[in-house]
Amino acid sequence: MERIDYIPGRAVAPCASVVALGFFDGVHLGHRALIFAARERADALGLPLSVFTFPAEDADMKRSAKRLYGTEKKLALLASLGVDYAYVCDFSAVAHISAEDFVKQCLARELRAAVSACGFNFRFGHGASGDAEMLGRYMRELGRESLTLPPLYLDEELYSSRAVRTHLEKGEVERACALLGAPYALAGRVESGDRRGRTLGFPTVNIPLEENRLCLPSGVYATAVHTEMGDFPSVTNVGTCPTFGARELHAETHLCGFSGDLYGKSIEIGFLSRLRDEREFSSGEELIKQINVDKTKAMEVYKVWQEAGRS
Repeated sequence: MERIDYIPGRAVAPCASVVALGFFDGVHLGHRALIFAARERADALGLPLSVFTFPAEDADMKRSAKRLYGTEKKLALLASLGVDYAYVCDFSAVAHISAEDFVKQCLARELRAAVSACGFNFRFGHGASGDAEMLGRYMRELGRESLTLPPLYLDEELYSSRAVRTHLEKGEVERACALLGAPYALAGRVESGDRRGRTLGFPTVNIPLEENRLCLPSGVYATAVHTEMGDFPSVTNVGTCPTFGARELHAETHLCGFSGDLYGKSIEIGFLSRLRDEREFSSGEELIKQINVDKTKAMEVYKVWQEAGRS
């Protein structure tokens, strides 16, 4: 997939395409359904598939919401779904443009959209004055097509980034996973910690928590870690490690069955299930006993996840 930074007033589209529009935070199953529908129409027309989106780090876009994923992760997920071009635009560059001008000048003329695709609740244009119905009407006036995906539900709950956030903020990672179609993940380069886990017989890796990313509530989670050396079942503590004196909030992960050095390497941690609250233990021995229990449970969760097709 090719990323193209879009600035209104500059003709950047290399060719006509089907263009799916949205913020796509998390690239949940509702987003994926939209991409699949747009991909199907693009294939039928013999055209590439594009997305129009905004950087996850854009402070002017959806200011109140913590991001599920950064731009790099979001674009990687979209690429994995078969998107050919990603037009990434700063919100401030289009915020002042009317709904009609956005469709006719930006989308149709400059991005050369033969077909637009959006969700039923898509808003655009100055002051969010445009909606999916308006988008379709303007596109038809130009002799183009428009697809609008209806609302989709999981057990009467709408697939939405807001729903995913709500569940993650409660530590309900299984439900979030069901909405996302994959485990919620944190990624980063392994940093040096205080090596406390190694002295207990459970070496851990530490990654920094990204700024403006949604943070799970403190607790112990069954996780799956992806490394350049393979995938491993794991136990992740999100919290401050109160047993040995509170530290700042961080994620600390023990990889089951792994031996090696990951310092400085990039890893991704997928959250499968919340096992328990973080708590302070009266001794190191008591903590070791609990970690063994957590490790056994985490490996069981990982096995079930693998057998279910790692979805």
